[in-house]
Amino acid sequence: MADAHVVLSITDISEEEFHPLMVLGLLRVERALGGRRQLAAAMDLSTKQVGNIMRSGSTDPKRLFDTWQHGSLDDIADRYGFRVVPKGAVCSSDVGRSSLTVLGLLQKLMEAEADGKIDHSEKLGMEPDLRAVRSFIDRMLEDIADLRRPRGVAA
Repeated sequence: MADAHVVLSITDISEEEFHPLMVLGLLRVERALGGRRQLAAAMDLSTKQVGNIMRSGSTDPKRLFDTWQHGSLDDIADRYGFRVVPKGAVCSSDVGRSSLTVLGLLQKLMEAEADGKIDHSEKLGMEPDLRAVRSFIDRMLEDIADLRRPRGVAA
């Protein structure tokens, strides 16, 4: 993922290239949901409107995002060099990073506390690791809260 201060380059994807990618995603959703009528309902459109989109039309971005769970954005995102995953998802490229960040932060803390106090420059030096660890801990606590949340009981 690009750093926040880096300006991303504009891609040269034409509308002629974009539309087929959108249609591929919508066809995937149609198959996953069980038909054109279900796709239309998920997008809050008529089947005729969905047919128009499939032929050569366009749609509101919200309608695509409403069906992202079924892959409507996968081909488009791939062409732009991204993947669409839930915000809290842990990707294969993330595995092990959190523990390494925590260990690095612990090492910096031990070095900083060796003289009995932590000065300004040491605090500033730890800031990126502190923020990353805080983000990791927040995600873990959200997951734990979800696990503790009562589930419905089947009747």
